[in-house]
Amino acid sequence: MSMKNEDTWTFAHKALGDEWIKWGKVTLLFTLIVAILGWIIDLRSFYIIGTIFIFVQMIPFILSILTVEKQ
Repeated sequence: MSMKNEDTWTFAHKALGDEWIKWGKVTLLFTLIVAILGWIIDLRSFYIIGTIFIFVQMIPFILSILTVEKQ
């Protein structure tokens, strides 16, 4: 949809950039918390939690693409 014309291209990139910066700050906070907890608990559990957390972090970024598409 963003390739429809120059205006939609510019809007989509600006809007998605704003969304990703917003969600990046949120996920950074949770990533730091998980990383700190990972050093407290055993390493094997940290690997499992970290892997799950990586997939959970992708959800807001995928949803932001859908949000911008609607706009």
